[in-house]
Amino acid sequence: MRLFVRAFVETHRSEARTWLKAAGKKARSLGRFKRTNDAAKFVEELYQAGASQVMVPDIYRNQRGTQFADSLLVQLPRDTAGRKAVSCRLRAIAETESRRGRAGPGHG
Repeated sequence: MRLFVRAFVETHRSEARTWLKAAGKKARSLGRFKRTNDAAKFVEELYQAGASQVMVPDIYRNQRGTQFADSLLVQLPRDTAGRKAVSCRLRAIAETESRRGRAGPGHG
């Protein structure tokens, strides 16, 4: 499993905050988020909850150079409390999205 994850993130990847902040005047699109700012807030919430690292594993671009990503990889902290906090935050977002009739993070 680790080999698969390592291979997956070794190409076209970036740390999420860095990637979103580097957008400048060009839009960056992350999954369900309509605005780059909303995606940045979500990533920041994951770090505040205790995530060790948040990566954008597969970045692609259109002909105008706008960059897109459909997923995040979240490295959980080693401590149990931190892992639980991040997992709870992700579950809360997935439940909110489910109530809205949309797939949440990690659900397509």
